[in-house]
Amino acid sequence: MYLFKKRPAGFTLIELLIVIAVIIFLMRLIMPKYQLFYRKAQQTEVSFNLSTLYAAQQAYYLEHGRYTTNLKALGWQPRGYTGNPETTQNAYTYGSAHAIDGNGEGVSFFTGSARASTALLQGSIVSGETYILKAATMRDGVPEVWSLSHTGDITQS
Repeated sequence: MYLFKKRPAGFTLIELLIVIAVIIFLMRLIMPKYQLFYRKAQQTEVSFNLSTLYAAQQAYYLEHGRYTTNLKALGWQPRGYTGNPETTQNAYTYGSAHAIDGNGEGVSFFTGSARASTALLQGSIVSGETYILKAATMRDGVPEVWSLSHTGDITQS
């Protein structure tokens, strides 16, 4: 006769609930740090892309004596852009709100994965001697807009 019953292999419901509670607790600790890291990565993305856009505009100006709204003519597009918001890796919409001569997606602006409206690019201007181009995204329902001027200044508004 055995005094102790042999316990079947596996976890009890209580043990599983404790493991799940510990995982949830750890996720609550990690998520704010992850969101902060993700936001900083997106800010680095926008800063890098606007810096390369600035360099492309300066090269275009040296060659043609004016700035352009035609980003395709610059040979510039955001890194990670695929033309499809479902697969595009950049979050921001870049460019100018002024679609001249029917120029739109892929010419005067590039839509990012956040699908920010080109209306957020309002206030962008391009003339022969000056420009302000913008990058915009939606973060938790709030627009985030960055501006690039012909002097190379990048500002967030």
